[in-house]
Amino acid sequence: MIDSKDLTDEEYKHNWRRRYGILNQIQLSVLYHRKRERFFDSLERLMQAVVTASATGGLALLLASQSDKTFELWFMATTAAVSMIQLAYAPGAHAKQHAQLATEYHNLWAEGIAVGEVWSNEECNALQSRSLKIGAAEPPQLGAVVVLCENEIAMAAGQASKVRELPLYMRLLKHLWNFDVTSLRHAR
Repeated sequence: MIDSKDLTDEEYKHNWRRRYGILNQIQLSVLYHRKRERFFDSLERLMQAVVTASATGGLALLLASQSDKTFELWFMATTAAVSMIQLAYAPGAHAKQHAQLATEYHNLWAEGIAVGEVWSNEECNALQSRSLKIGAAEPPQLGAVVVLCENEIAMAAGQASKVRELPLYMRLLKHLWNFDVTSLRHAR
């Protein structure tokens, strides 16, 4: 650890801005991956519930007793589709990947806090380098989820002017589609 007296005023300000930026990016990554983990975990549980419900004998008997077989056919088709999606897409594996990334970023965040408030240029470089190495294993980030995380961090910091409005369709489909969010404007 270094003392702020060991740095010139310019070096101190520069390193403080870098420290803030690095810790902010790490915090954003933790939040992003936790959100993705929750989404994939919930998706996995929903798919398991659908498949399990359709596999029960009581439900099959109930459907078989209906005079109109259309509902039974639609239900079986839905079950088959959900089973295929679950098998091919493996949301549980995605949830575990995001949980691992969130844990790695969280540990890095803790290391950054342990360094203290005054960072040397070498400490800035080391943490930024470790963050980039963790990020190399990341799947591409989804813009609307990133904006949602940035908005939560801004609101928690009392910086409502930094919040960007997400249209309803982006909020609903944020985990399924990578939207171009560069044109979003800040809330007023």
